Amino acid sequence: MKNNPTGRDRFESELRRLEEENLLRGLSGLAEVEPPRITLGRNGNVLIDFASNDYLGLSHHPLMKQAASHAVMKWGTGSRASRLLSGDHPLYAILEQEIARMKGCETSLVFGSGYLVNTGIIQALSGKNRVIIADRLVHASIIDGIRLSGAEFRRFRHNDLDHLEKILREDQSCRPEDRLVVVEGVYSMDGDCADIAALLRLKKRYGFLLMVDEAHAVGILGENGTGIVDQGKAGKIDLIVGTFGKALGSYGAYCAMNVTMRRYLVNKARTLIFSTALPPAVLASSIEALRLLPKLQDERTRLLKNAMELREFIRSDLEMTSPGSTQILPIIVGSASRALSLQKFLGSRGIFAPAIRPPTVPKGSERIRFSITADHGKKEIKILKQALRDFFHT
Repeated sequence: MKNNPTGRDRFESELRRLEEENLLRGLSGLAEVEPPRITLGRNGNVLIDFASNDYLGLSHHPLMKQAASHAVMKWGTGSRASRLLSGDHPLYAILEQEIARMKGCETSLVFGSGYLVNTGIIQALSGKNRVIIADRLVHASIIDGIRLSGAEFRRFRHNDLDHLEKILREDQSCRPEDRLVVVEGVYSMDGDCADIAALLRLKKRYGFLLMVDEAHAVGILGENGTGIVDQGKAGKIDLIVGTFGKALGSYGAYCAMNVTMRRYLVNKARTLIFSTALPPAVLASSIEALRLLPKLQDERTRLLKNAMELREFIRSDLEMTSPGSTQILPIIVGSASRALSLQKFLGSRGIFAPAIRPPTVPKGSERIRFSITADHGKKEIKILKQALRDFFHT
């Protein structure tokens, strides 16, 4: 047998398998952004972007760019260290105060990314003799945090709180406070929402810790875009996670909570302790994003109106289901090959909307997911509707 110390043949074999199953992925090669259009690849194809999470267009907002530029000129480009060493920049304190005020919580803690906040918090709170119960469709970062935690892991059917209650009622393996229930405010692949009020009723009855990931809700839902968890409920939820990398147009993530929980996580969350701090430019643009949020009601209204129009089109003209009521609209086609065919067809019509395949979604629920942003106008929605009509009715 030929000696192959690098294992290259094994990796190439796996890549061939992925390609044969229509699951092989590649990078798109972004060249230029002029919302809502992007330029991709060497050929410079200009496409309408229906895959962006920059829901409010803040990544190109003049005040966001100005805030980042000023921070670079004053403090430089890097943070130089982790937060527990010399990387805890003064802008962190301002940002965390703004987050706590927005969410109506005692305090907050900023992490390097949404992935880091979820994996770090879940691992820090869990361990042997503890139980984590999560919605079946939570994000991969939550699943990875659970796997790292060593805790017993149970799933309930998506948004099925009767099933969750059954698990809570039958579980006698640990104290109530050693159980953590994790949900998303808006589910990233389906665009539907968790029932926060019903979850709080269950929390009152069974006494578990509750974590809500609002990554796709903050900026869009709630009064002034503060998220699906309003201030009247925020103090009753132990951990409210959000991100700056989507509607807030920046980078990084946060968790709003009480003071005791924050002190605990500063000491126990490995993804905070062992990560370099965010650079000043990112912190400054995130602060500016939170200050802009109350002024963006027109953008939120336009975005959700366009999403409602497209969802109604999918349901009536295409006679397909499109769950939810938010800015995320999936069209589930049920196979990887069909999803790739739709992606290719849309690309020929000047639309960028990549196929979503396993492991991102379960096998059999392959789809195209459209993200509606405030930069999309009636023209872009009309082009998309016509392309979908031609694909499904031809």
